[in-house]
Amino acid sequence: MGNRFYILDTGYMELDKNQLLANASLGTVDDKNPPAKWIQIPVYCILINNPEKGWILFDTGCHPDGMKGRWSPMSVKVAPYYYSDEQLLVNQLKKVGLEPGDIKTVVLSHMHCDHAGGLFLFKDTAEVWLNQDEFMRSLLLVYSSQDPNAAGGTCKADVIEPVQKYRFLGNKDYCIAPGVELLYTPGHSAGMMALMVHLSNETYIFPVDSLHMTENYGPPARLSSIIADSAACIASIDKIRELAERHKAKVVFPHDMEQFKTLRLAPEFYE
Repeated sequence: MGNRFYILDTGYMELDKNQLLANASLGTVDDKNPPAKWIQIPVYCILINNPEKGWILFDTGCHPDGMKGRWSPMSVKVAPYYYSDEQLLVNQLKKVGLEPGDIKTVVLSHMHCDHAGGLFLFKDTAEVWLNQDEFMRSLLLVYSSQDPNAAGGTCKADVIEPVQKYRFLGNKDYCIAPGVELLYTPGHSAGMMALMVHLSNETYIFPVDSLHMTENYGPPARLSSIIADSAACIASIDKIRELAERHKAKVVFPHDMEQFKTLRLAPEFYE
């Protein structure tokens, strides 16, 4: 038996499309103030069952109290989060027959609030893998200003969650289990890690926020408005494209609602 993965649906956010696709609505001399394109985007996690390493959770979604005072005032206005009881991460895990304590390896792609918010569920039971530059940059963001809005998509409460054991990653790719690879893809954030999973007959790449939607992929690539380093982001997109071509992999975008509607969700799986 090889790798199997599940897509855990943890709700959705709403925002101006210009955040994810620069110049999504562009003014012209004939239309100097075009309306914003307000869209819904999915928020989900990837749960992998590896024959050797067991259960691996890639990303943890948003904290359920994000809209109830945990997030900055600006965050709840520019990217509100919605979910049902069924979409709580603990209940998504139950669909697979698991409790949070069954997950011994958690990987955070980066520390933005829609990826690191569920960390509190695993802080005492799992080893948390995270790029070291990502962690240090996130600490700098949340402690360098008294204004909570200054940290952008990073939530201080997520960053300072008292995790029992971090495993910090360097600026390179890692094979963390047979057929499960983490790809160093900085640009959107300081040290983001994407995911590549090899199944028995096909390969999937989850580029995380290097490529929010199909429209970012191109070619040519179109960047978002949320970028720490634009040159690094372009290089990361080129890297993902090269790997996708080499492995004939399917690229699954993190915030593309139209693609998300075509995916199999837990308790269904891919293997």
